[in-house]
Amino acid sequence: MPFIVFEGIDGSGKTACSLLLTDRLRQQQISTAWTCEPSDRLIGSLIRNILRDGKFDKVDRSNRTMALLFSVDRSDHLAQFVEPALQRGKVVICDRYVLSTSVYQEYEYTVADWREPDITFLLDVDIDKAIIRILERGACLEVYETKERLQKARQKYIELALGLNALALYSDRRTKPIVVVDTTDKSISEVVEFCFSYLVQHKVVQGVAQLTSNEGV
Repeated sequence: MPFIVFEGIDGSGKTACSLLLTDRLRQQQISTAWTCEPSDRLIGSLIRNILRDGKFDKVDRSNRTMALLFSVDRSDHLAQFVEPALQRGKVVICDRYVLSTSVYQEYEYTVADWREPDITFLLDVDIDKAIIRILERGACLEVYETKERLQKARQKYIELALGLNALALYSDRRTKPIVVVDTTDKSISEVVEFCFSYLVQHKVVQGVAQLTSNEGV
């Protein structure tokens, strides 16, 4: 079964879209598991606390330290949740994955290091719109949510997407596609419908097209 990833800066809508796409697939009787990085496991919870809690101010937050923490969390997360779910025949949708580490901790992205997603939806958004969305949800701003850092992250995401998609087209390496979706002027439901339609048209999730056809959609 496919491993589907949502990426993007905070405020792009990736969490809401990934959750709603999970529900959309379940409505089609497709067994689907949702998860995220950092995970809700031990190391993932530690990472969240470091990013949010003032009590962890003395913890080294250098790119190297954070990249190592994310790598440990990812290794555990893949072994204990993602791989078992895929082996049980579930579609797995993950909110953030390797690209996030490459963007925020400046870790060099190497497909061979981790299980490659079958498809990545990169949700792009105007920075001012992203900040409005972050503030509207009432959450405390995290370390990476300043305007300057969000702008830098957005640019890095686009550069990586262009580079990896070019690699897939012009080399022998069969990297999977990164689909960039501009969410600035789109509602969450419109983005989810686009992602669902993409999965159907490109047969990323087996059985969805047949179910949809039978329902007359």
